[in-house]
Amino acid sequence: DTLSPSFHMNSSDTNRGGWASSYMRQTICAQFKNALPSDLQAVLRTRTIYTDNVGNASNTTSDVTATTDTVYIPSEFEVSGKQVYSNYYEYYSQRQLEYYKNGASKMRYKSSNTSSEAWWWCRSPHYGTKYSFCDVDYQSDIDRRTANWSLGFAPLITI
Repeated sequence: DTLSPSFHMNSSDTNRGGWASSYMRQTICAQFKNALPSDLQAVLRTRTIYTDNVGNASNTTSDVTATTDTVYIPSEFEVSGKQVYSNYYEYYSQRQLEYYKNGASKMRYKSSNTSSEAWWWCRSPHYGTKYSFCDVDYQSDIDRRTANWSLGFAPLITI
């Protein structure tokens, strides 16, 4: 029986602490970085990113704060160029990634079945609940899922 990876934002159904305190940031991104070849790790640069780091069904400007990351996942706005489910104030500190702005596909595929579309996480907490983070669904639409769901991991790095 093949084990499949489990990528969730948090081990329980909460978005409290937002991106900064998430299991995804603290564990999955760190493990991914440590699995990279040492020569690639040596050239990774840190990037200051702004995200709602409070979560917990809030939607205020003071909840959007900086983290410094070398491995991270995109925010709702960085992928879609619009704010739907994330803290409204995130987009003031972000810009859409050129990759998506230029029309590249948001579709990702399962590692266990590369012809099957996968949902994948964004780092933005859903401002309307205490339970969810944003994601990109199998139709390439922005959506939101409970934080302990297992979805795809589409990391970003800066070199």
